[in-house]
Amino acid sequence: GEISDEDCGCGDGNHDLYPEPGQGIGNFELIEILGCGSFAKVYLARDLSMGGRQVALKVSEDNKLEWLTLARLQHTHIAGRQ
Repeated sequence: GEISDEDCGCGDGNHDLYPEPGQGIGNFELIEILGCGSFAKVYLARDLSMGGRQVALKVSEDNKLEWLTLARLQHTHIAGRQ
């Protein structure tokens, strides 16, 4: 089931920082919100560059340093994009 703004845990007034399901980010089409916290939302998304494969896509409010940490990880199921 889809998470409502009241139940997501993002904090007050934080929802305008994130795209809504149905919108796109790069090659990804956002399907629904899987979860969120103080600094990010995780979406079920479709990777259009990979034939529509479904992925979990984390969108951070402030990704200045997190992408550097993710870039150091070596795992077949993690793809980082700046």
